[in-house]
Amino acid sequence: MGPKGRRRAGLLTAAGTALLSLGGVLGSTLVKSPAQAVADSAPPAASVITAQVERQKLVRTLVFRGDFATGRQTEIAPTAIASTGQDGAQGEGGARSALVVTKVLAAEGDQAKAGKPLAEVSGRPVFVLPGALPGYRDLLPGISGDDVDQLQKALSGLGFGRGGDRSGYFGPGTKAAVAALYRRMGYQPPVTGARTEEAVRQARTAWEEQSARVTQMERPPSSGASSGASSGSGSGSGSGSGGAATGGRTDGGSAAGSGTGAGSGDDLAAARKRLAEAKKAYDLAVAADGVMLPASEAIFVKDLPARVSGLPAAVGDRLEGPVVVLTSGGPQLTGYLDPALAGRLTPGTQVEVTSESLGITVSGKVASIGERVTPGDSKEAKDSNDAKGKSAGPADAVNGNAPYLPVTITPDKTWDDRLEGHNVMITVSSPLSGEAGLVVPQAALLTGADTHTTVTVRESGGRERKVRVTAGPSADGLVQVSPADGESLREGDQVVVGR
Repeated sequence: MGPKGRRRAGLLTAAGTALLSLGGVLGSTLVKSPAQAVADSAPPAASVITAQVERQKLVRTLVFRGDFATGRQTEIAPTAIASTGQDGAQGEGGARSALVVTKVLAAEGDQAKAGKPLAEVSGRPVFVLPGALPGYRDLLPGISGDDVDQLQKALSGLGFGRGGDRSGYFGPGTKAAVAALYRRMGYQPPVTGARTEEAVRQARTAWEEQSARVTQMERPPSSGASSGASSGSGSGSGSGSGGAATGGRTDGGSAAGSGTGAGSGDDLAAARKRLAEAKKAYDLAVAADGVMLPASEAIFVKDLPARVSGLPAAVGDRLEGPVVVLTSGGPQLTGYLDPALAGRLTPGTQVEVTSESLGITVSGKVASIGERVTPGDSKEAKDSNDAKGKSAGPADAVNGNAPYLPVTITPDKTWDDRLEGHNVMITVSSPLSGEAGLVVPQAALLTGADTHTTVTVRESGGRERKVRVTAGPSADGLVQVSPADGESLREGDQVVVGR
């Protein structure tokens, strides 16, 4: 072998030796003794979980769900057209052959205000007035009632007084106020119509005739009158034939006594009585005639302004249902409280209301807490439908069909209309302590055999010390504590809550 061959052989030998050495090192890392394998499979050294001691007022949080329902709905559906004395309507509920929408004066979302027309039906206005008592009849002159009193108050709020009318009586002052309201709106006032006009004419005729009769009886007899027509007291005796001294009118009786006219004594007194009765009948007829308020035009709504939530009919439609739908009172929130938590909520409690879908958080107060409701019973069905402005019928499933206490919540400000129909989270935060104190997690408390309660404080170097404490109120996993005499516990200390 030459020099080059020996050199090549040496290099190969060195490389082989290096590879064997490397393989031995790698093999030693992969091969473990039984003792090492057991050691590697042992659990890691225990770690310590700590929490910081904080100073705060302890607050107990109660969370439950609720639904925003639509406010009470009012459908305005005229069924008749009142007369103005200048058209062919019958008045007092007389209907034309067809009711046609002639104007729509509002848009959905508008606020319906008292005395502002919302629509026209056959040329007549449809409007609202404030009042809790629903209109159930036409308000006619001469009538009395709580509904008339409500009308007078509504008119007064618009600047129209009732004049000399007593409260609750539809007299001339109330007529004038209603007429002024219609003129402000730009319409002819509605009137009672032909029937009451005819009653006034007949009563006036009867009164005038009776007045003429009394005047004739009171007139002195003309000179030269026939002595047979009537005997006066001046002759001392004689009987009348029952005929008048002049005019040839008989009153069905004798004229006896000391009178000097064609009629005297009891006959004249009776005639005057009939005249007073005729005058009273005429006054009553006049009082019952004239300007009135038809239930088909004026709708009383408890909460104004109300929101126009629907306009089912368009101009030109023949009316077969409502022309306007109003929603009053705004969204109404009812919460569903677990009956087991009844003692944790009282009227007046402040709450936060959060709609997760809208990203809205608003504040309110508990107005009332109702009796236990079991979904599906008849009372719940009625309450649920009433709250939604529906007629009686099966109630929608609420609160997952679990029993609950209905909690009525009112807003600190007006509810946002966007909340209607949304399910929301209601949060009640109740302070349990008047002043801020040291609080730790409940998991930090240990009670030993000596019944003393302690927390374990872990120092920065890992040293631990036990501190005796007195536990106070607790809420949401936190406990208020105070160190025992001679013990030290400060805000910011780390206490052990787990290992």
